[in-house]
Amino acid sequence: MNKKKILFLFYRSPLDFKTSNDQRQNLIYSTLKDNFKVKILTFGNQDLKSEELNVVLLRKSNTEKLFKFLFRLQSPRLTHYFSQEFKKLFEELLINFKPDFIYVEHLLMMQYVINLKTDSKIIFFNDESNLYIKEKNLRGNYYQKLRNTGLAKLETEACKKAGVVLTITEDEENFLRQKGYKNVFTIPYGIDKDYFEFNWKKPEEKTIMFLGDFSHYPNREAIRFLINHIIPDLSDIGVTLKVVGRNTDCIKNLLSGSVKVFENVSEVRSYLYNSSVFVAPIFTGAGLRVKILEAALCGVPLVISPAANLGINFVDKEEAFICNSKLEFNEVLRNLFTSKYDDKLDLMRLNARNKIISKFDERIVKEKIISVFN
Repeated sequence: MNKKKILFLFYRSPLDFKTSNDQRQNLIYSTLKDNFKVKILTFGNQDLKSEELNVVLLRKSNTEKLFKFLFRLQSPRLTHYFSQEFKKLFEELLINFKPDFIYVEHLLMMQYVINLKTDSKIIFFNDESNLYIKEKNLRGNYYQKLRNTGLAKLETEACKKAGVVLTITEDEENFLRQKGYKNVFTIPYGIDKDYFEFNWKKPEEKTIMFLGDFSHYPNREAIRFLINHIIPDLSDIGVTLKVVGRNTDCIKNLLSGSVKVFENVSEVRSYLYNSSVFVAPIFTGAGLRVKILEAALCGVPLVISPAANLGINFVDKEEAFICNSKLEFNEVLRNLFTSKYDDKLDLMRLNARNKIISKFDERIVKEKIISVFN
């Protein structure tokens, strides 16, 4: 029997993965590639063509972004990922490869298929629902609203165009189904539970760890919250903030003596194991925070916000501490550092790990991918 054909449209290559998003893309690609004929069209750091992989150099023009925003009210995020070279190569692949399915990773890549007339079934991976963000008022400041202008409207068109819509959280799946979209399924991150072993032990030093890519606004907002509102209130007990991640230049104006920065680390496990608590005061954006999944598997105590709990749905004080304000974060963290929760902490950490394994274990996610595509 002839294999069906899938053309993958990625905004960055799933083959040389370094971040959590890349790993998720790779999991979908690697799960499907043996059962389908596949071709990949993606952006990258250089033009490249091979039998399976087609890479287009991502060229960035701030002038073009400003022009299209001012005169067409187009989100600069869309302009960032639009390329005539990419569009031309996409059209050539449609003619020569004749895919049965076009898998579109991210709303920003849907701009290439919105007006496309094709018999191929469109599979749209919507890793952060702008419609959900808009209705729940999770976009953040006015600049972020301008930067994402028009994306909720584009998502409406994209969901109508797609034969299947994939979300990364069940919350967003249920939201879109309530909006009338039927073929919506959740495929979350898949986590390797053996790699992230349950090895945390309470360190002597009092440290709060935050992990993230600081080009992403919700992470910058979280660091600002921690540095301005949390660390000063815990200074009397000698608490240090440990910041681990990428693009830390974006937050260098916020850093102080009580903050230790670790940039572009090769792996995060040692930092997780040697932190007293993992915090995620995320208040904007949607999608799934994979860093929380990793921290939970390692057994680090978790203090997170309701927005950070999206798609995970930890139970407060049974699996994690869920805090929604400066007062709540400070109270929980102080109690953690003064051992007031020691009698319940071991059970909470184990409960958190077990929940992550039951929902996000890589093998379970692979089975879900196969089921949805079949």
